[in-house]
Amino acid sequence: MGAERLQPGEFGDPWFNDRHSEVTSKGRPRANPMTSEQIKNDPKARWEAYVRYRDHSGRYRELFGSGPTKGAARRSLERKVETTRHSMGATGDLDARTSVETLARSWLAERREKGQGRHQTLVKYEQEVDKAIVQKWGGLAIGTVTTERLHRGLGEIEKTRSTRQTRTVLSQVFGYAVALGALKANPMQGLPSEITPRGRRKKRKATPRSLTPEETSAVLAAVAEWEKPNPGGGPRPSGVLSLAVEVMLATGCRIGECLAIEWRDVHLDDEMPWVRIAATLVEPSRKGDPTLHRQAFTKGDQEEDDEPGRDVALSPQAAAALHAHRKRTPYRRQVDPVFANRTGGWLWPGNVRRMLRTAAERHAPEVTDLHPHLFRSTVATVVSETYGVEVAQEMLGHTNGATTQRYYVAKKRRVVHGQDAVVAWRAGASPN
Repeated sequence: MGAERLQPGEFGDPWFNDRHSEVTSKGRPRANPMTSEQIKNDPKARWEAYVRYRDHSGRYRELFGSGPTKGAARRSLERKVETTRHSMGATGDLDARTSVETLARSWLAERREKGQGRHQTLVKYEQEVDKAIVQKWGGLAIGTVTTERLHRGLGEIEKTRSTRQTRTVLSQVFGYAVALGALKANPMQGLPSEITPRGRRKKRKATPRSLTPEETSAVLAAVAEWEKPNPGGGPRPSGVLSLAVEVMLATGCRIGECLAIEWRDVHLDDEMPWVRIAATLVEPSRKGDPTLHRQAFTKGDQEEDDEPGRDVALSPQAAAALHAHRKRTPYRRQVDPVFANRTGGWLWPGNVRRMLRTAAERHAPEVTDLHPHLFRSTVATVVSETYGVEVAQEMLGHTNGATTQRYYVAKKRRVVHGQDAVVAWRAGASPN
């Protein structure tokens, strides 16, 4: 009975020849075979290692490695096998015996190589793989992972935190194994939904909140007070915090989008001044970006869009503040940041959040829990009440109006008045 045929992407077992063999690896007579004594005394004598494999087109091919010893030849061949597997997509060696960790790493590597997902999303996925999936199931062969085993592991994680992200990654990882033929079914299918166990409080959905006109005035006054020159000396305030607040109150943009605005995005000389929100600043994470950088699209954009971003009209206050800032800043080239630091670079969003929080704590303590996103929900609420949620959705850059309505438009409580009908009914039903 002949040897079992290799499947596409599969490698056979290696075999070895030394130079004193009378035949080559292909079974042909060797022209000048060496004697054992010659090999021993010849530093150039080599061991040869070979392996056959079948590429994804079904063709049989051969790899060759060599070294002064049999072990060295094997290691040389193994390096070439790994390189070849990577060039074939790094998926030909995945089967039911593959560990969960290897599967998850291969899934992440392919998504990165093909650009499937934004960088920030892939960093979050990698963190989930590291802190949960590898810890719970990393050493298991994927063929031994059952729905019951996943359910038990997820239940342990749910005692301390939500498993929503973990479930998303697990489902995609095992779906990847099914697509490659390493598994016949996804063990995540049929898994019960997340249950918040007793002892862990379920996180309540945040209720949208907006600033009142009085609170907004208090915040602007607090920022202006905080930016006054320090009598004891120190750097002269640049005024970028009050400017950032005005721009966010005018456009409803995110803090990263606001600080990523360049002067070429600002159009103050038009009949209606406006600004293009077309980029965002990405802060470094534990894994991924080493430093702050500008991403040339926003959260709501698609990377392949020809003209990402949205154009938003400016309020008179924001336009006046931008006019004044452009006159006093030394960084006013088209490609310069509007909110430049003292050396002309980007301001860190985290630093602006800290400055805003400090200004409010010192000079407007009545405005509690102040953060830049509160300006965004305030704009969404005000615009939605006047022009409808569709305009607010477009202004904030959401792809779905339900997101704007649910998470950004503050709901105003009102007294339900239906007493006229009740009074009339009771008058008719009265025995008098």
